[in-house]
Amino acid sequence: MMKRTKILATLGVGGVLLISFSGAVPVREAMTGPFSFAVTADMREYAGPGLYDTSSYFRGTCEAIAALGGGAFMVSPGDIDPPGDVSWTIEQYIGPGAVWYPVVGNHEKETPSDMEWLRAYNEYGDTLPNIVNVGPPGCEETTYSFNYENAHFVVLNEYYDGVSDTGTTGDVADALYAWLVDDLNGTDREHIFVFGHEPAFPQPDVDTGRARHVGDSLDLYKTNRDRFWTLLRDRGVLAYICGHTHNYSAVKIDGVWQLDAGHCRGYGDLGAPSTFIMIHVNGGDVSFETYRDDHDGLYDYGDIIYSGSLASSAYEEVTYTFQDGAFPSPGYEGTRDTKIRSDLPGTAFGSAANLEVDGSPAKAAIIAWDVGSIPPGTTVTYASITLTVTNHSLDQAYELYEMKRDWAEPESTWTQYSVGNPWGTPGADGADDRGQTPLGAIATSYPGQFTYNLNADGIALVQSWVNNPSANHGLVILDYLEGIDGIDFDSREAITAEWRPKLTVEAVRPAGSCFIGVACR
Repeated sequence: MMKRTKILATLGVGGVLLISFSGAVPVREAMTGPFSFAVTADMREYAGPGLYDTSSYFRGTCEAIAALGGGAFMVSPGDIDPPGDVSWTIEQYIGPGAVWYPVVGNHEKETPSDMEWLRAYNEYGDTLPNIVNVGPPGCEETTYSFNYENAHFVVLNEYYDGVSDTGTTGDVADALYAWLVDDLNGTDREHIFVFGHEPAFPQPDVDTGRARHVGDSLDLYKTNRDRFWTLLRDRGVLAYICGHTHNYSAVKIDGVWQLDAGHCRGYGDLGAPSTFIMIHVNGGDVSFETYRDDHDGLYDYGDIIYSGSLASSAYEEVTYTFQDGAFPSPGYEGTRDTKIRSDLPGTAFGSAANLEVDGSPAKAAIIAWDVGSIPPGTTVTYASITLTVTNHSLDQAYELYEMKRDWAEPESTWTQYSVGNPWGTPGADGADDRGQTPLGAIATSYPGQFTYNLNADGIALVQSWVNNPSANHGLVILDYLEGIDGIDFDSREAITAEWRPKLTVEAVRPAGSCFIGVACR
């Protein structure tokens, strides 16, 4: 089978040196030597000796990681039940003495024998190498932080309620939050990574669109979730790394990366490709590769590969966000959106509160944002759109394309883009109406708010809008295949501002410089 490789646009320059697992060592000084580490999640029940000791399951993940050089250590953000089996597989197939940092997931929390094993594994809270802070009272062994070279790593037990390390559902409750504040205030390391089992913002799988645990992850307690995310942003945390959903995604939300490591159960979960992540730290540069296997019968994790940069020493990052009534300010009204429908070809929907994409009857959504506040000369490195999905699709991804016509929101219909000006092909489907190269896709099997990354061509399009604002006609979302299920989402007319379509653009400037009108930091 021919291998398929997908590349997420690299945002900067990152080191890619892989080094072998090391044994337990004292806490490392703040050095800047290059290192890599592996992230694996949700291999639950598919590890250990016996029936699942084959390359089709977690063993295959470990073999693939070992083939890449192993890394300095591995972190597993939860659902590692039983942890003893996972530890055995790591030792067998990556190497004796391999360093493993486990994170408590909901299945460990509900299994007393798992919790006993994890407490003993990090006895007294400082048995694991390089520990700098043990957890709060009642959670000393399963919440902790450690340093390695120029990076600080925080492992959170999100089931700690202030008394018991199994006392609540996934949450960053007051006692855990207070401990995290103190921990982050006490580090001076250049890069900070925080690990927990449950996503703050559950996302669909980037390849299959499958969504799980929307509304019952950290987003179940939105006040605590938002407080937690604000803390990560304000303390300069580079990435929050999680699991739980079994779906892989990498999105940047309010300046902080959320990496959901998916699952590495191999053949044990066919709903999304089996996945692991390698993260490389080289001084001020942090890059990653995500390796996925699409269940082709050979678990070598080379079927789908995403790569990107989380940080670069050569550039300073600036994030611009555009959403009516919210960003860049509550007064922003720079969004235009509408939908067009084949079953109502003469009807304009510029004031509709929802947008629709469908195959039967054919429907498309058109959206544009005024990005004129981004200074000319800015280099765009990342872009995403965030949509609030109210009706999900069972089986379909819908592609995003460049709009080429100067369409009018109150006048666009299935047959015309403004009064008296017909589309080249009805439905904005002609070569002069829209681009033919997909810029990304939206898909979800569950309602909720989701962020979708634009690919390299999509980022280039946003760059063209910055360079030439008159060329900005926005995006169209469509797929007119008959019989496919539709997706509905809120428009800019939604009552609540945070539900409206949002465009996030990340740009870079040379380190130490400033953009006109943008404060240096």
